Amino acid sequence: MAMKKIESEKDREKKKQRNQTIIVIFMASLLLLSTAGYFAAELFGNNQNQILGDRIKYGGLTYYDQGGFYALDLEGAIFYFFDLPNSSRDIYQNTSTFDDFYGKPLYITEENSASSHFLFNLDGIYSRYQKACYEEECEEDIPPKNCSDNLIVFRESEEDRVERVDNCLFIYGNSEKGIDAITYNMLGIK
Repeated sequence: MAMKKIESEKDREKKKQRNQTIIVIFMASLLLLSTAGYFAAELFGNNQNQILGDRIKYGGLTYYDQGGFYALDLEGAIFYFFDLPNSSRDIYQNTSTFDDFYGKPLYITEENSASSHFLFNLDGIYSRYQKACYEEECEEDIPPKNCSDNLIVFRESEEDRVERVDNCLFIYGNSEKGIDAITYNMLGIK
């Protein structure tokens, strides 16, 4: 068993002061770095309220090219689309509103770029979202849902279209066009 070195009162006080100094320097550095990070985020547009990119006028609205997406600022609410309204105009004729989803759970049958896009655009509208399967088509251990729930069902098809049956939205074909069509429809953009 090793013997512990006997420290004098002066050595202990010096060690205590050194530890306190290290903690103070660490906390001050953390405070300065977090403040600098906040200002850098504001200066370099790392917030959702600033849109940069090429402007595109379409249908009386201004869209901003955001590296493969089109951003639309409507009274401070920013929506992102895969394409302009003309590419998805004819694939959804029914009407959907934000009230259809407000405060309710939203279920999706597939987690893909289109569903993620839709969830982002509706953030704050639905109460929560969850992956689910349509009726008894479950292959995974996820809950089956039907059209009494807000359910988005993705289907393979040669034809791009969206159909509404009660609270279900069936997206056939290109899921990105389908999601754009639903979102444009909810915003009343033709």
